[in-house]
Amino acid sequence: MKINKAFKFRLYPNDQQKQFLAQSFGCARFVYNHFLRQRIDYYTGKGLTYHNNALALTQLKKQPEFEWLNNTNSQSLQQTLRNLDIAYNNFFNKHAKFPKFKKKRNHQSFQVPQHFNIKDDRLDIPKCKGIKIKLHRAIEGVMKSITISRTPSGKYFASIISELEIPEPIYSGGEIGIDYGIKAFITTSEGEIIESPKYLRKSEQKLKKLQRSLSKKQPSAKNRYKAQKQLARQHEKVSNQRQDFLHKTSKQLVSDNQAICIESLAIRNLIQNHCLAKSISDSG
Repeated sequence: MKINKAFKFRLYPNDQQKQFLAQSFGCARFVYNHFLRQRIDYYTGKGLTYHNNALALTQLKKQPEFEWLNNTNSQSLQQTLRNLDIAYNNFFNKHAKFPKFKKKRNHQSFQVPQHFNIKDDRLDIPKCKGIKIKLHRAIEGVMKSITISRTPSGKYFASIISELEIPEPIYSGGEIGIDYGIKAFITTSEGEIIESPKYLRKSEQKLKKLQRSLSKKQPSAKNRYKAQKQLARQHEKVSNQRQDFLHKTSKQLVSDNQAICIESLAIRNLIQNHCLAKSISDSG
């Protein structure tokens, strides 16, 4: 059967490439926010569709005050409109909350659906060639799309979606039940207890120190920018530690069992308890 698999690699753009990527992030963010506002203002029951927005985007790029949108790959902007349409449909199908406006200070990204290439540790995308990429493993299957992103700490990444063929799974037994907890991360039906690593709790003192240092810096000062970056790196470290723990634990459970039963918990309701919210969120 065919599946989609993601591969994530670190990028090391030079100053000129960083400027282009910043423009692309800004254009994608502007298009998303502009047409989200249009949809909110226009809404009369049925609302606008992707095709309405795509036609409006073509006319928008012809206006003199928005000519700078032509500096970015047009397919990336169209993909941004598709993402907005998906977010709207998820909301009306009660699968997600209402779409939010994108902010510059948060995680930035844009997608390149085609016309990209990787050769000799260099990534080529439309209007930007030769971005250094760290290929720490081989890419399997056929590459379908790529997402370029920038974290608040200033790191650049490329997430590649590829399509590959894998054999049909064969059931060979192995069943387990899982119970979530706060003191223990999970308890299995076989009596195994996996403790919660509590990475946020362990980093609280350092985060407080960095946050206190940031609050003392003057607005628009270079030292404030440095303090923001240090704080973002520490938050990113906690996030990476938590994801690493979750991925390793889930892989071990899936590798040892082919049937896993878990309880359905409304996490959003649980974290409304202010006494347990931090511990629940820290478990991921």
